[in-house]
Amino acid sequence: MPIKDLLIAAQNGDKVAYRLFLERVLKMISPYLTCRLHSPQDIDDVVQEVLLGIHGSLPNYCADYAVAPWVFSIASRKLNTFLKKMYKNREHVTGSDDTVLLIASPWNLERQSEDSESVSHIREAMDVLKPKQRDVITLLKLQGFSVTEIAERLNISVSDVKVTAHRGYEKIKYYLKRKYGYVL
Repeated sequence: MPIKDLLIAAQNGDKVAYRLFLERVLKMISPYLTCRLHSPQDIDDVVQEVLLGIHGSLPNYCADYAVAPWVFSIASRKLNTFLKKMYKNREHVTGSDDTVLLIASPWNLERQSEDSESVSHIREAMDVLKPKQRDVITLLKLQGFSVTEIAERLNISVSDVKVTAHRGYEKIKYYLKRKYGYVL
């Protein structure tokens, strides 16, 4: 049975369809989370949060829309919330460790973070950024601040934070592609 049919049946109270729907969702989101988190415990925690989020949002699902984007939007939000909490709870880290943490989540290079060559490439790319771009990306992706919090902290507009981050990402991608032949 297609996942959309299972979801609609679950909305109508079919407990078997609901269980099958959640099993399918688990198969969808597990690879997504596994390649973004290191710890099996963290993966399990986020999976549980995603399933709870789906359960809470189930009555709001509109059958006119595809299921996968709906599921992944919930998964993405839960993952981002988890990462923000995790980074805020860490001790303040400075120096080269910033780069290792930076590549662990935003660009999904956690498997490469142990590779000293990749770490040095990211350091080089971060050094190419303007100080404002480096600050915004560090606050946003490393320290987990929201765009609004960064705007207040740096005394710039929310829109300026978004543009600065985007330009910084593009500069990093361009640098890595030009110099090393790959992008994040």
